[in-house]
Order: sequence, then C-alpha cells, then structure tokens
Amino acid sequence: PESSWHLFCVGLTNANRFNPYMSPAHRWGRTGRTLCQAAVLSFWWPTSAERIHGFFDAQLLPSDCQGGVLQLDGRYTTVDEVQYHEDCTLRGAPGTVVEVVGEIHFLQNAWLDGSLRFVKAKGSQKAALPMQHRCLDVEGSLEFLDPDVEFINCGSDSTDDGGAFYVEQNVTVSNGRVVARGSKAKWGAAAYVGGSFTMTGGSLLIENSTAGESGGGLYVKDGDFHHLGGNVTMFNSIAGIYGGGVYMNRGKYHLAGYLRFENCFATSAGGGLQARNFQRKNFGAFNQTPSGVLEAKNCTAGLQYGEGGVMATQDSIVAGRVLVDGCRGSTAGCFEAKRLLDIKSTGSVVLRNCRAENYGGAFMGTAAAVRGKLDVINCSASVGGTIYAVRRLFFAEGSLVRIENSSAATQGGAIWAGVISQGGGEISFRNCRSAMKGGAINSNEVFRQEAGSTSFTSCSSRLGGAMFVLALEAKGNMTFQDCLGAGPGGAIHAVGAVEQLSTDSYMTFKRCKSKKSGGAIFAVYLSQQGHMQFLSCKARRSGGAASINDAVNMENIGGAKSKASDSDEDSPSASTSTRRALLRYAPKLKGVKGMVLLNGSSEFRGCKAGAGGALFARNDVLLTRKLGHASFLNCIADAFGGALHGRDIQLLGDVLFRNVSALAGGVIQSVGSVEVPGVVMQQTSAPQISALKLIQMSNVSVENTSHVWFVAPEIHLKDVRCDNGLASFKEPHHVGCRSCEENKLQVSGGPVLDDELPTKQCWPAPRGTAEIDTYHLKLKKGFMTQKANITRSFRCPNRMACVGGSVSTDGWGAMCADGYEGQGCTKCATNFGPADNTVFVCVRCPSQSWQQNFQMSRFVLQDLLLFGLSVMGVSSSTRKVDSKILTNHFMSFVAAAGPVLQAVQETPTFSHIMQSLEYLEGVSSAVDEDSGSTGISARCILNYLSLPTHWWARIMLNLLTPFLSVLALTLLRGWRIAVVVGVNCFLPKVCLCFARYLVCYRMEPEHEGGQLFCEWALYTNFSLLSLLLVVASIALAGPALWWMLLGDEEHKDEPFYLYLTASYKEEWKSWEATRLIRKVFLAIICAALPISLHPAMQIMCISLVLLTALVLEMQFHPYKDNRWNLEEKILLTVSLAMVSVTSCFLANEYHWSSTHRNQCFLRTLIL
Repeated sequence: PESSWHLFCVGLTNANRFNPYMSPAHRWGRTGRTLCQAAVLSFWWPTSAERIHGFFDAQLLPSDCQGGVLQLDGRYTTVDEVQYHEDCTLRGAPGTVVEVVGEIHFLQNAWLDGSLRFVKAKGSQKAALPMQHRCLDVEGSLEFLDPDVEFINCGSDSTDDGGAFYVEQNVTVSNGRVVARGSKAKWGAAAYVGGSFTMTGGSLLIENSTAGESGGGLYVKDGDFHHLGGNVTMFNSIAGIYGGGVYMNRGKYHLAGYLRFENCFATSAGGGLQARNFQRKNFGAFNQTPSGVLEAKNCTAGLQYGEGGVMATQDSIVAGRVLVDGCRGSTAGCFEAKRLLDIKSTGSVVLRNCRAENYGGAFMGTAAAVRGKLDVINCSASVGGTIYAVRRLFFAEGSLVRIENSSAATQGGAIWAGVISQGGGEISFRNCRSAMKGGAINSNEVFRQEAGSTSFTSCSSRLGGAMFVLALEAKGNMTFQDCLGAGPGGAIHAVGAVEQLSTDSYMTFKRCKSKKSGGAIFAVYLSQQGHMQFLSCKARRSGGAASINDAVNMENIGGAKSKASDSDEDSPSASTSTRRALLRYAPKLKGVKGMVLLNGSSEFRGCKAGAGGALFARNDVLLTRKLGHASFLNCIADAFGGALHGRDIQLLGDVLFRNVSALAGGVIQSVGSVEVPGVVMQQTSAPQISALKLIQMSNVSVENTSHVWFVAPEIHLKDVRCDNGLASFKEPHHVGCRSCEENKLQVSGGPVLDDELPTKQCWPAPRGTAEIDTYHLKLKKGFMTQKANITRSFRCPNRMACVGGSVSTDGWGAMCADGYEGQGCTKCATNFGPADNTVFVCVRCPSQSWQQNFQMSRFVLQDLLLFGLSVMGVSSSTRKVDSKILTNHFMSFVAAAGPVLQAVQETPTFSHIMQSLEYLEGVSSAVDEDSGSTGISARCILNYLSLPTHWWARIMLNLLTPFLSVLALTLLRGWRIAVVVGVNCFLPKVCLCFARYLVCYRMEPEHEGGQLFCEWALYTNFSLLSLLLVVASIALAGPALWWMLLGDEEHKDEPFYLYLTASYKEEWKSWEATRLIRKVFLAIICAALPISLHPAMQIMCISLVLLTALVLEMQFHPYKDNRWNLEEKILLTVSLAMVSVTSCFLANEYHWSSTHRNQCFLRTLIL
C-alpha cells in the first residue's frame, strides 16, 4: 500500500510540475510530493499501524496457538525453533509470508489453511549462516485446508529428510494449492511423509528440488500415496539414488488424479517415481485407475546404471491415460516393473522418444501384460527397443498396440521376451529394426498367438526381418509387409517350427525379402492349417516365400546380450534357459525337420528365388487334405523349381500353378517322386514337372500353355487335360502336348493324356469365321453359332444383337449382346423386354422403384401429351393458325425421316464413328450393344404390375391410354371430335401393335434349307390371312370414319370439321385423310419390315409412299394457300432425297469397294 500511494504522489507531482499550461504558482515540486505523502500516511496510519511495522521489519512468529488456531497476517520470521505442543492450525491471510530461520516444529498434528508462504532465510544479523534444517516439522499428521501454500528454497544439502516439510505420520491435500520450489534434503527434497499421502483435490507443484539420496520431490516411507484427485506436478526434481520425483519406500502409489513429471532425474532408479524397496523386494507398486492421468517428459534414470526413466516399481498397473516423451535410462527408458507390468488402460498409453542404453527402450520387467491401448513411437535400446520381458509377455483380448520406429542395437527391435502370448487384440509394428535378431520381435522361446491380429510393416534385421523365435504358433491373423532380412528369414526366422494351428487363421506376407534364404520364412518345419498368402516375396538363394532347413543352427540360439555387454552372463536372461526351452521343444521336431505341410489355403504370388521360387524344402512337401488349396502365381526361379523344390512332393488338394517358370526347368522339381492329383497349371514353362524317380498325375489340367512336358524315368498319367488347340504326344520318359498345325483348332476339350487313351489330333476350323488362330475362333458380327454344332452358323435378324461371338480355349464367349438370348439372339433376356416401337430390339427393365415409376409415367404421358396437343389443335381450328399446318408438315417429315435415320444408325460405319469419339464413348456403347434400343417395353411394365405378359396383354396395355383418352373426350366433347383426335393420334400406333407380328425371317440361307420363322406363328393365335385382315381393317377404319364425318354438312361449322377441312380447298376438303393413310402406311412398313432385317425393302416401300404423296401433291395442290403447297413439295422432295442417299449408303456398306471416307460423306449428307 505504501508503494502504491508513493507512486500515486510522485506521478501527481511530476505531472503538475512539467505541465506547460500551468502557472508557476500551481506547479508542485519536492514540497508538494512531501505534503501528499504526509496526508496519505495520516489517513492510513490509524488503521494499519501494524502493517507498517511489517514492511520495515518482520514480526516474530508467535509460538502459542491459542484455541488450536493461529491467525497470521503480514510478514513473520523465526529466529529460533518455534514449537507448537498441541494440535494447531496456521491460517494465513492473503500475502502472509513466514521467513524461516528457525524450524517450525509441530509436536502434534498440524493444519495449514489460507495463504502461507514459507521462505528460507538467506542470512541476517541473527542468523549469520544459511539454514541447515527444514522449514516445517510435524510429529503427527499434516492436512492442507483450502491452502495457497508455498515453500521456497527450504532445506539444504545437509538436511536429512523433508527439505520443505517433514511429517511423521500422514499428509492430506483436499483442495487448494501447495507449491515447493528449490527444496533440498537427503531424503525427500520437498517432503518426507512417514505414513500415507492422500490427495483428493487441489494441486501440488514441486519444482527445482534436489535430494542427495532418494525422493527428489517426495519421500513416502511406510504408507501409500493415495492420489485420488487433483494435480501433482514435478519439474526439475533430482535424486542422487532413487526416485527423481517420488520415492515410495514400502507402499504403493495409487493414481486416480493427474500426475506429471518433467525433467526429473535419478541416478539409480525411477527418474520420476521409485516404488520398489531393493531390500524388501515384495513392497512397492504403482496402481493407476481408469480416471488417472500420467504424463512425463524428459525424465532420466542414470544412463550407466539407472533403471526406469519414468518409474521403477515392483509391480505396475496402468489403467488410465499415459503420455511420456523423451525419457531415458540405462535400463527401461520409461517403466521398469521388477515383477509384473500390467497395461490395461481404457484410455491411451502413448510413449514417444524413449531410450535405454541396455534393455527395454520403454518397458522392462520379468513379466508384462498388455490389456489396453498402447502407442509407442521412436523408442530404442540395445536389446528390446520397446519392451524387454525376461520371462513372458502377454497381450490380452481387447488390447490395441501400435509400435513405430522402434530399434535395437542387437536383438528385438521392438520386443525381446522369453514366451510371448497373444490372447487377442491388435498389435502393429512399423519401421522397427535391429542389427542382429528380430527386427520387431525376439522371442527366445515360443511366440504363441491364440487370437487377435499382428502386423509388421517395414521391419528389418539380420536374422528375421520381423521376428526371431524359437517357435511360432499362430491361431490369429498376422501380416508382414516390406520386411527385410540381411540373413535367412526376410520376415520370420524360426529356430524350430512355424505352425499355423487354426483353420480360421490368416497369415499374409507382402514384399518380404531375404538376402540369403527364405524371403518370408526360414524355419526347420512349416505347418499350415488356415490361410497363408505370400505376395512378391524374394530370396537370393532358396525359397522366395519359405526355405525349410533340416538342421537346427545352434549358433543362433542365445540369451539377450546388450551392445555394452561382453558376455551372455551380463544379461538378465542367460542363454541356458533358451537352450533348455529348445530341449523341451525338440521332440516336436522329430521326424518333421525340413518338411512343409500345407493343409489349409495358401497363395504364392510373384515370389522369386535362385532355387524354389515359392518353396524350398530339404524334406517332403505335402498337401494331404483334399479340401486344402494352394496357388502359385507369377513365381520364378533363376535355376530350378519355379514353384516347388523338395524331396517327395504330394499335393492331394486343390492346387493351381499360373505363370510359373524356371530358367533351368521344372515348375515342380523333385529329387524323389511327385504325386499330383487334381492340379491345374496355366502359363507354365516346360518341363512342368521333373522328377528323378516317379511322376503320378491324375485329373490334371494344363491351360494357356503351348508346350506341355513331363520328364521322369517312370510316368503314370490319367485324365491330364491340355489346352484346346494342342495335339498330344507320348515318347519314352517324355509325355506332353504340342501346338496344332496351321488353320486347325481344338474346341472340344483339347487332348487328354491318359495311359489308356490314344493321342488326339486337331480339326479344321468351321466355315463362316472372321478370325482364327491356334487358340480361338471369332465369328463375324451378325452371326452366331451353337455348342451342339460349331460348324453351323446362324444369321441374326438384328445384326447388332449378335456381337460376333468367340470360341476359345477358355470357353465360349457371348454370342448375343447384353439383353438378348436364344437362337439368332431373337429373344429378350431376363430383366429385358421387347421395344414397343420395333421388333428384334430389347430394352432394359429398370430395377429401382423410382425408375419403374418414371417409366410407367412416361408410358402414359407420351400418349396423353400427344392427345392433349391434338385436342388443343382441334379446339383452335376456328381461327386460321399457320402453326397448325406447319406442325402437321413437320410431323409428316419426322415420320418419313425417322426410319431413314434409324437405318443409318444400324450400320457399322456409324458405330465405328461413334467409337472413335472418346467423349461419346457411353453413347457409342449404347448404340453398339442395344442397337439404338431406347424406348419403352410394355412387357417391363406388365412385370412391374405382376400381370400376364402375353402378346395380347402387351397390345391391350399399349391401347389402354388411347382408349381411355378417347372415352374421356367423348364424354366431355362428344364422339365426333373424339373420333377425329383419336384417329389422328393413335391409329398409326394401333396398326403398329398388330403389324409387328407380320415379320418373317430366316437365319440360314434358303438354298441350304434355312427355316422360315414368322412372328405371327411364334407368338400369336392368328393365321397370316387373319392378321392381314385385322391390320387392313384397322388401317382403313380411321380414314373411313373421317370421310363419314366429312359427309355430314350439318356440322361443318364445328371445330372437328374445320380442323379437317380449313386448310384445304373445297374440292379437296377430304385431303387430310390421305395424310392419315400416309402415316398409317409408314407405321405398317416400319413394323412389318424392320430396318435391322429388311433395310433395302423398308427404304423402297418408304420411297414408294413418299413418291406417291409427291405425285398427288403436284397434281392437285390441295392447300388454299400456295405457300403450303410449295412447302409440302419441298419436304416430300427432301424426304425422297434422304431415302435415295440412304439406299446408296446401305448398298455400299457391305460392298467390297466401299470406302470409309465415302460412307462418312454420305452419312453427313443424310444428316
């Protein structure tokens, strides 16, 4: 307060003194400032005299605690030791400071409440030497009540214990803030607690504290640390021996709050926390609950002998969230648990940049169990870059472990352990490496995987790029990717066996490599029951996927030896235990050394080696389960055995060899005998099988191979099938198949090699093919054939429906385009229906509901729209509207030009042009595949409605909307106008519905006995004569009705009458009927003579109709206005010209002298 008022007075005086706008009489100098201070002091003195004494000279701390509470307010000091004989509470007002010269000693219990700051005296007249004792000594228990308490620079190097405060019994913190800075002592630099430390809330900060012996921050002697809530933070705490932050002499640290260590150091053990008494090995543990949070950064345990950069305990249970970064130790860069480390965190455990000079970059202990989530990044050690477990390591179900960039100078880039067991969960290793053994895992006994999944990515070592084990027993899933072994075993090096024991297990190896043998696996015995996949695995010497030796290399067996160790005796685990484990395991290898047993599903793809591109075995290679499966794809051997090399080879299951080769010969190379029933070989090099004793083959298929060759002194074959197009041969010690002669083909199954069957010859190619070579036959577009007789071909009525099917050694290609089936591709496939506007064209029936609804709506609306427009035209016929005549001319032109454009669209030239336009690829596909088949199928709509799809049902559905429309108009406007509009709109459609069944066609030439097929005979109950009568009656009924209506003079002023006669001269008032007849004839021609079947006939008939119409127009000039007569002549002339050019276009399309340039010119002219 004095300083505040002092500054106020100085500021006021100086402001007035240097103000240029004030007169000299008003300017204050030194006198003014003095008067201001005197006035302030006179006002402040009566109420705060005691405070003034505190600013100039601290009070002596009272030694009596009357009523158990001592209220402090101001600045105090202790000259000598101050003792409180009874329970006492020190309660400080804000800003209270106690300068400690003599120790504050509570002989009973103590409570600290409010704001208290205990500061070590630096020396004065009363205390010439720095204080050698602690700040606070409590013989009973200490409790902090809503504190804001600080201990500054308490204790010294000669203080025995508790530099800031010493408590004989228990300490409790429930809320508030407790801080200790710069504390020093031999044991417990900040605090020494004889009993238990309980914290339920608040915060505890210990900073820059140093312990000469143990407990750089806290020393808890006999009790536990119950950290139930609140925050405990320790910065820059140092211990000369144990526990850079906290030392637990006998008890346990229970963590349910927040605990943080940063830059803490201990020389021997526990850079952050020590919870293990080396004289009492059964005491000390760290227990973290799910709500607890532990963070540590840059903590260190002595790099020469220190253990546990973060903590060293007897047992540790990690159940909450943990974040550690940059911690180091000689052993166990993060956590050391002498007996058991149990990670069952429901949160996440993240460890970064941890390092150990010897063992366990992150963890070390006798045993460890992981049951929760664990992430380890950039950790390293000499042995066990992340985890070192002397005896066993267990991964439980539900665990999620991710280890990245972990390295070891000698063994176990990520993990070194005795027995490793995985009961479930997910484990992943990425970029792990070691110099000697096990890029990720080194297990000197057994890695036993009961369930879960394990993955290794980009791991490397000399022996076992991913893992080095005595034996591997897998029942879960394992993935190895981009692993590298400088010695044997690019992914796995097993001294004993690699066994996959579950049929549900999956093991995948991708791009694993070995600079010696065994690109993925190097072992003494390989047994597979589940699924194994080897992709692009390589080895320089033998076994691109796996190399199986028949002898145990004892030199590779030994205990963990750190980089700094001179002998195995220096390591925590001697090699004798591993050798004993091998002796216990040896009986399992009796009789199976060097053997491969494949009884599940295995795939070898892209594997390569000097010998045995996929598998190299010193003993037998067996696939004894008939349900087993093995595939060898794209495998290569530089010498021999492109896929397999072994002694006796027996493959009884489903086995596939594809694109397998060996430069020196032998896809399967055997030094004994080979038995392969049921094998398939595709694109393999000859000889496919080479054996020194015997070859026995049955039910074998050799495909896509032009040269098949089996070599052995004794060969027995039964039902060995070669490709179509090959001829078989039999010679002494050599049996196989060779290519057919020129222009000959085998499409009936190819030759069969059998001891009881003769050799098979090739047959000439059938007539009518477009392309033929040794292995396939292709028909011309528009033709198809059938399996029953390949020499017989059929011409398809719709050329675009037949895609030019192919027959090859792989089987029969599609003869019909998508949506077509049957002889001549005349039928529509499932989910397709015949188009309503033309025959021999199928359209797809949509499968989704909204598409079906849209199609049905379109089906109805297309008739309703046309009908509505016609009704509007008739209604407006009382006025002279030129647009009505123009619309009629346009519709007549479209009726004539539509078939012409469809004829052009059906030609190969049009399809070729569309295919050359890359941006119209989708359109060209539709044209080529569906023959321009866009439209609606009544059969599709009937299927949506679950109604019969017979021919009569389709006709009724097509006529339903026209009938209802005419009926509605009859009820609204009368039958006369309904007849005029209905006939004008729907008569061509009604004729088309029946005329489409007049189509007849042949699929074979008539002179060769080709049968005539007629639609009316195939699908209807009509005879030809009755169908013709029906079509003719319908075609003539419409014009007859119009002529009858035009003969009724009484209604000549009505709209329907004016609609038919208003545009024409009086003598030619019935001319509209001729236009109707023209539209009906064009509809009948297009239906009865489809463009895909009779293009020339259809064009000729259209020409005749147009020519007749042009002659009549030129002869009679029926329109009142000569402009419309001229326009009609022009449109008919243009239509005839289009038809003539189209005729030329179609004639040239299939002529030998036709050129693509001329066809493009004609097509452009037509368009």
